[in-house]
Amino acid sequence: MSRVILNSLTRERLLQRCVELEKLLVSNAIAIPPTSFDDSCLKKKKKNQKPFDFSKYSQRKVALKIAYLGEKYHGLAMQSSTPDTVEAHLLAALLKTKLIEKDFATAQYSRSGRTDKGVSAFGQVVSLYVRSAEPKQDTQEEGGELKKKKAKVAKDINYVKMLNGVLPLDIRVIDWAPVDKEFDARFSCTARHYKYFFHKETHDIDVCSSIAIFPPPHPLLLLSSSSACSCRVMYILDLRQ
Repeated sequence: MSRVILNSLTRERLLQRCVELEKLLVSNAIAIPPTSFDDSCLKKKKKNQKPFDFSKYSQRKVALKIAYLGEKYHGLAMQSSTPDTVEAHLLAALLKTKLIEKDFATAQYSRSGRTDKGVSAFGQVVSLYVRSAEPKQDTQEEGGELKKKKAKVAKDINYVKMLNGVLPLDIRVIDWAPVDKEFDARFSCTARHYKYFFHKETHDIDVCSSIAIFPPPHPLLLLSSSSACSCRVMYILDLRQ
């Protein structure tokens, strides 16, 4: 078959012709040589990646506002018995993006509250120290005095975009803010907002509504696991059907 004829064939016809020729070779017991080519050009040489040097960067304390659907997770807090918690995924994302070096303890991590298995949250707040875009300022001695070298200050790291790029789709960082060293997501929290959903068939709505007429704090809603534990007091109770 001439080159002119081959050039006139469509891609589909060329493929069909190749199959026909292969069948012909097989039927005549002619060995088909294996196709081989040098694929070294397709393989990118891996460069020797240097370990990330955290000592070159300063740290800052931030608060992260997180939302998550807890249906398939075993709660927020990390547990040794199961890796499938919201915090386990958050820690993995922080390590992968090199925002923290080791673990929650060294990052002085704190959460504003906990949620149990299957419970969702849309305004959970955590605080911790993370890597900053600003390099550490070196000091040098000149004439017996220590002077700081001025370093170029880079733009703030987009923590929201960076973390959401590696987190599961049902765990989202929706905002962040710089905070002072004294801020603690747990102990600086002044109030929490909960929403509970109950099946109407298994609860007496009239009885539940009667509780709401008591002036706050509602005496039937004081929750304590022990006498030494401080009580949780519900000041606002809004029941809707």
